[in-house]
Amino acid sequence: MILDFAVFATSLPGEELPKLKELNVNCFQVDVTSTESVKALKEQVAEHIGDDLDILINCAGMNYVMPALDVDVDELKRIFDVNLFGIVRMTQAFSTPLINRKGVVVNVGSLAAYAPYVFGSSYNATKAAVLAYAYE
Repeated sequence: MILDFAVFATSLPGEELPKLKELNVNCFQVDVTSTESVKALKEQVAEHIGDDLDILINCAGMNYVMPALDVDVDELKRIFDVNLFGIVRMTQAFSTPLINRKGVVVNVGSLAAYAPYVFGSSYNATKAAVLAYAYE
């Protein structure tokens, strides 16, 4: 059985994925906190596969370990921008190609959404928000 599919992977701008490139994975750079960067990625992917996509896996994430009373609000905004709003941006950008193929979205979350850990209030909150968003 021969499978015919294309795999795309992303990294942060300035980071490379040489081992994946060796496996013929199409590698791109994206900043999920930037709507423009996500739109550019969508255009790059469309050049390869048109307007059809079977699976989108949202896996960007960052952690922030800090007691809740000491959390820097700007850092909290940043972690939400990556962990939650990045998923929203990616899902919105790729919604048409996914709908065209009756595709699926996989959001990588965390057990922290169910079992929060100490000094992880920021991270825990973002992963609980991802879980709630995924139920839409």
